[in-house]
Amino acid sequence: MKLSIIIPLYNSGHFLGKCIDSLLRQDLKPEDYEILIINDGSTDNSLEVALKFEKEYSNINVFT
Repeated sequence: MKLSIIIPLYNSGHFLGKCIDSLLRQDLKPEDYEILIINDGSTDNSLEVALKFEKEYSNINVFT
């Protein structure tokens, strides 16, 4: 792995999908980078959105 992208997350569920989609469209192989999403106690649907992406992509990890 060459690159770690850290996304701090707090009540940003409506922006998170667009953010992650943008990162996934980059010209990098999935094995060359990881996306770390750090949830800091969100009270909206942010965690659910993040967990959905984590299930679908092996290079995405969610921490709460």
